[in-house]
Amino acid sequence: MDKLQQKCIKCGLSFKGRLDKKFCTEQCKSDFNNRKAWKRRRKRKRKEEITGSIHKILWRNRKILLKLLDEGTTEILESDLEDLGFRINFITHFEVREEGVNNLNVYDIGCYSDKKGKMIIYSNE
Repeated sequence: MDKLQQKCIKCGLSFKGRLDKKFCTEQCKSDFNNRKAWKRRRKRKRKEEITGSIHKILWRNRKILLKLLDEGTTEILESDLEDLGFRINFITHFEVREEGVNNLNVYDIGCYSDKKGKMIIYSNE
């Protein structure tokens, strides 16, 4: 088999070898593949960090609602709820009620806004 002049895809040096050879040395091959694997791991870790932080916000929202229910509070102003750290844009699901009001749910605890601007908190259990 003829050996052709090729360029290493890691370091760019010219070398002679088989047509399907991509690297000039084992070290270049190893460095290239390790770097590629590192980038994949970093990308996967970043995705896990994002989903992990969202889960923390959801869990904090649930804890706030649960604490209010445990204290006997079933009505609270939306602004007061936000002052406690509740982030209204982070919910697990919502349901449309017959009156056109959305039930916002965080796992097993929910709330909805009444016509007076208060949030009504309830448990789905």
